[in-house]
Amino acid sequence: MKRPRALTFLAWVFILFGCSAGWRITEALLSHKTSINLSILMIPVGIGLLKGRLSSLGWAKLWIGLFFLLVLAITCAYPFDPGSYSVTWFGAEIQGPLRHLAVVGISATLMGLLLWGWRILVSAPVCAYFEERDRTHFESFDTSETPTLPQ
Repeated sequence: MKRPRALTFLAWVFILFGCSAGWRITEALLSHKTSINLSILMIPVGIGLLKGRLSSLGWAKLWIGLFFLLVLAITCAYPFDPGSYSVTWFGAEIQGPLRHLAVVGISATLMGLLLWGWRILVSAPVCAYFEERDRTHFESFDTSETPTLPQ
């Protein structure tokens, strides 16, 4: 079965976000600073999605779920301390009601994109693709030719 196009797109998104994290880690190291960014682990998840690895499907769901919960928590905390949030647009800080609208709009957009990614991962074509890949992977192990130990 051919890999669904939406899954290919999502896998490359994971790889690009992982590369972005790697770039930031490299910049910090070149500045003699320490940067721990676990998002670099998105690279093997994206590669695994491209290869049809079932474990990568689980890891991708975990990443999307964690980011969704993080955005949701930040959005829910906003009304309790709105002064601690700042939104900039081309270097200029947005103030007043427009800032509130920007926080809600950005959060809603991010959550929508994350839900779209989740929907791709649980879609019927993607599930069928991983089931077939998993089945053919285990069928490749021929147990009839298992050597026996000498007596």
